[in-house]
Amino acid sequence: MKNWLLNKNDVEVEKLMYEETLMEMNKNFLSNRHFISLLEKLMLSIKTDKHLGYYLFYRDLLKEAYCKQRKYKKALELK
Repeated sequence: MKNWLLNKNDVEVEKLMYEETLMEMNKNFLSNRHFISLLEKLMLSIKTDKHLGYYLFYRDLLKEAYCKQRKYKKALELK
């Protein structure tokens, strides 16, 4: 996957999805501040470039991360 991403120029969403997957492999990834910023950036890209199913999948993951980091107001805004 990494080699495929390096050879393509117009796959910004896929690059973000790959980074998110790598971060998920770490223990306690939901507590990582950078994970939330990456997911927020990914959500903005997905809204324009991908199918609604991708957005819904990552929205639930972002809600979990917000709750884990006690950002309940932002989690409620996603509903």
